[in-house]
Amino acid sequence: MIVSLLLNVLAIPYAHAGLALATSLGALFNAALLLVKLRRERIYLPATGWGLFLLRIGLATRVMSVALYSQTDPHDWLYASSDKRALLLLEWIGIGLLLYGSTLWLTGMRTPLPAIKSRMGRSNG
Repeated sequence: MIVSLLLNVLAIPYAHAGLALATSLGALFNAALLLVKLRRERIYLPATGWGLFLLRIGLATRVMSVALYSQTDPHDWLYASSDKRALLLLEWIGIGLLLYGSTLWLTGMRTPLPAIKSRMGRSNG
């Protein structure tokens, strides 16, 4: 909590964006402390496969982020009409979804469709 308060004080010059960043970093710090404590006391032991899962998620996030960042121009957004902004946003979301999903697929991540279908069947009955 002290870290969160300190980050909030340091973020004052950056207005609302700094406050959002400080709050997020404080929450991340608290979650990391909780993880360390739970692992130390052997309350939480990660199952096998988490490392590969996180690697795949990290790679997909990196591919999507680099591609979107390198292919977007802030001037397109700043000087566009509201209609054009909405279309640009939909385009970026679609491209990001395609890149993220494709990267996960290419790295071997698959959706467990039988498990999803069985859950859906139970909720309808």
